[in-house]
Amino acid sequence: MTWVGALEKRGKERIASVLSVWLQSDKAMGFTRDLSATGIFFETNVVLATGSLINFAVDIDTPGSRNILKCWGRVIRTEARDFGQGVAVKILKATKEALF
Repeated sequence: MTWVGALEKRGKERIASVLSVWLQSDKAMGFTRDLSATGIFFETNVVLATGSLINFAVDIDTPGSRNILKCWGRVIRTEARDFGQGVAVKILKATKEALF
């Protein structure tokens, strides 16, 4: 993981990271590009509309355990990608669950 630009206009620093994202409403998946305490950007082959509310889970593996971050958020921006769509989401609520 690497920190993304100190001169960003966003209020929270973002961490560049590739983690699995599971979209619960469409039973589809994607991969993060970066995330912060209040937002996430991921790529997926599912088309999501700006302004829509979504729930999703981020797979976070740590040494000795596997955790899932369950999130609810609002799509604030989308952009076309070669193999799908990039989606920026403002996280409204998140809870962490340990799987083992």
